[in-house]
Amino acid sequence: MAEKWFAHRNKAEWKKVPAVQHHLIKQINEEENATWTAGVNARFIDLSLHDASRQLGISPGWMEHYASHPTLPHAHQVLGLKESHFDEANDDPLPDQYDVREKWAETCPIVNDIRDQGSCGSCWAVSSATPMSHRECIWSNGTSNVYYSEQDILSCCGYTCGSCTGGMPDQAWNYWVKQGVVSGGAYGSSKGCWPYQIPPCTHGQTPGVRPQCTGEGGATPYCLRFCTGAVDPKTGKPREWFDDKEFGWSAYQVGVGWNVKAIMKEILTRGSVQATFYVYADFLQYKSGVYQHRKGEMLGGHAVTMIGWGTDESTNTPYWLIANSWNYDWGEGGFFRIRRGNNECKIEELLFAGIPQLPPTPPTPPPEPSSSAAPEPSSSAGPEPAPSSSGGEESSSTGEEPTSSSGGEESSSIAPERDGHGHESHHRSDESQRDYVKKEVSDVVDHVIDTVFDLAEMPER
Repeated sequence: MAEKWFAHRNKAEWKKVPAVQHHLIKQINEEENATWTAGVNARFIDLSLHDASRQLGISPGWMEHYASHPTLPHAHQVLGLKESHFDEANDDPLPDQYDVREKWAETCPIVNDIRDQGSCGSCWAVSSATPMSHRECIWSNGTSNVYYSEQDILSCCGYTCGSCTGGMPDQAWNYWVKQGVVSGGAYGSSKGCWPYQIPPCTHGQTPGVRPQCTGEGGATPYCLRFCTGAVDPKTGKPREWFDDKEFGWSAYQVGVGWNVKAIMKEILTRGSVQATFYVYADFLQYKSGVYQHRKGEMLGGHAVTMIGWGTDESTNTPYWLIANSWNYDWGEGGFFRIRRGNNECKIEELLFAGIPQLPPTPPTPPPEPSSSAAPEPSSSAGPEPAPSSSGGEESSSTGEEPTSSSGGEESSSIAPERDGHGHESHHRSDESQRDYVKKEVSDVVDHVIDTVFDLAEMPER
């Protein structure tokens, strides 16, 4: 699959084929048992398949490689088997439908947000920052409404993570645990430490709605490492970069082995997760309903935020409920549904999540607004952020606490403190900050040296 994709992505034909394909729209809408409706999305008007594919920031080659060479621990290695797997005999039944927004919207309005990645293949960063933001708020029971900066992840995680030409979601979660992520906000806002720097745009839409896109996969904004938006109410000046950092306690892979009920339990008890899947040409035509791949070639991989599940009443089709990063006028108000239970387009294979570095108390769901809302999770659902007692030594990337009873080495994660405004604060010691800067400088120097040798076509010494 990956070989076929790489063979096609740079073919000249892709530059000649429009992303909006009216024949596909007609064929899909004429199918007798269709579960979704196709139509023209303004985002892709006047774009070629080649241009549209550059908004897909996940390489199918990476997806295949990660499946056999994972970098994050499996959920059971962090949470234990009891918390990471659904036990038919002992766990409370899973609800037929669940939507993070219905459960947490009043306490955490951030769960309603749809982001716009603009003309950049940054879905890997945007869809990492989104569940991080959801979980920060859920785990703090609404006291911490941090909008994590996808720009920090995109620009500062480093070239080993990715750029506007695509990236690796697992490395974004590692970055959150090891180096922390500052607060952010939408493009043009003054919220957070570093708001998104790439404007939302469209193609062929009525002027004035949003500016016209100038080209997909452009240059990645440079990492600034200072706040441009958030203002400290005491000083009236932007907050310090490192003071604004929020850390993850752990990061892990969810539902390993195509375990649908484990994925559902994870979302129900701990919040939204990041998912990756293959995108085909017909997905660009999606307007509403439960998506299933019908026609068209594979264009690349995409990363999104999974927030719930249900079953479509009109077609009786089970689905996952997902937030995309193509603004509110795409799909079902920025969201889409995709078939659940058959690993549609590999949607159930590579999912990632984590636990924020907050006081060790599980989230307590708010009171139900009405009897029609989804049932509350079991009181035993939320785990305390403590390593599993099942045995093996955990990776340092899981953010183990020094008080671990598993006998492993102490974590290097910085313990959370409260600053004068009630926010989580993670102050680096002088020595820690020096080591961090040394590593960053060393990485840049190595990269420059490699580039010089490549340009000069000289053999490595």
